[in-house]
Amino acid sequence: MHTHKYKRDKEVNVDECYNCGGFFLDSGELTEIRNNYMSDAEVSAYVDKMISSVPGYSEEMKKLDAAQKRLEAIQKLTKFLTVSYWRKKFK
Repeated sequence: MHTHKYKRDKEVNVDECYNCGGFFLDSGELTEIRNNYMSDAEVSAYVDKMISSVPGYSEEMKKLDAAQKRLEAIQKLTKFLTVSYWRKKFK
């Protein structure tokens, strides 16, 4: 048996048997899952909260966005260097 957190309720430990693939709950865990179940909106808010707590995350995302825009600009400027560009021109 392996214990892990239930994906929609991080307070509940779920036991999983890797041999049979079954999930096993202790007494009261199903009720706890039902009472604390997170909807998709709550999961999204939880993930956003966790991500925003990572130091430097927003700066790195800005760098990544800038790099993506730069890449797109380079691809647009150099598209004439590809063989497929010239094949379209002469067909």
